[in-house]
Amino acid sequence: MKVIYSFKQFSNHYKPLDDSFYRLAKYSVECASKWYKTKLYSDKTSIKVFNSYGVYFDEYEVLEEIEQYKGRNYCIPKLYAMIAETNPYIHLDFDAIVFEKLNFKESITYGNVEIDLKYRANTDAIHYILKHYIEPYRLVLKDKFDTEIDDDWDEIPNHSLIAVKNPDLVRSIYTNILSLMAENELEKVTPMIIEQYLLYRYLVKNKIKVGYISKHVIPGIEKKIKGSYKFYHFQKYNKDTPESNFINNFLKSYYKHTNKLV
Repeated sequence: MKVIYSFKQFSNHYKPLDDSFYRLAKYSVECASKWYKTKLYSDKTSIKVFNSYGVYFDEYEVLEEIEQYKGRNYCIPKLYAMIAETNPYIHLDFDAIVFEKLNFKESITYGNVEIDLKYRANTDAIHYILKHYIEPYRLVLKDKFDTEIDDDWDEIPNHSLIAVKNPDLVRSIYTNILSLMAENELEKVTPMIIEQYLLYRYLVKNKIKVGYISKHVIPGIEKKIKGSYKFYHFQKYNKDTPESNFINNFLKSYYKHTNKLV
């Protein structure tokens, strides 16, 4: 099993692609490389950018689909990468870190959930799911996918880590999803609903059992001994939080001899 990453720069990326991003990306790839071969699926420009920051992979593949994509939906390179990969893999986002070699029982394993309304259904959670999932689905996708999936919103996995033992399964689902959506529709909906929600609902409908490394995110990594987590998603690395301050200060010290990343 290898670790794959996917990337293309977007002008509207919701997190800044600054030194903090590339520093964390470098750490993600170096940690993954301790146990797995790594591969980057991207366009030509992205390879040059990662090289300039000292972020290196065992293998590179420029996908024409990523190269030619002119839209702004940042999940699309990930879909093309997961369609292209033919061997079992873990797809990692660049703000996701694996701290040890992982074992997976199920065909599909996620790092954790993004939405679990049985676990937490407070006002913020409801507002988030309405804005990023339910409304885009209702306005753009409902007529296309109502016969394909059974819509349900109680649980949605997060895709910062997804381990796939059966690449053909995921390839067929994502290929079908893209075939049903027009180019302009891809730009009208959130990335999360395409990459996370739709795939998961196809898996549920086809009775594909999924697993989680740790279903719910455990807070307070900055207070734990290093290595207490098998995996962690530093999704708020660009915010002023104890967690983000911890990882950014740690990485600045870790890469203090790499001027490009300080």
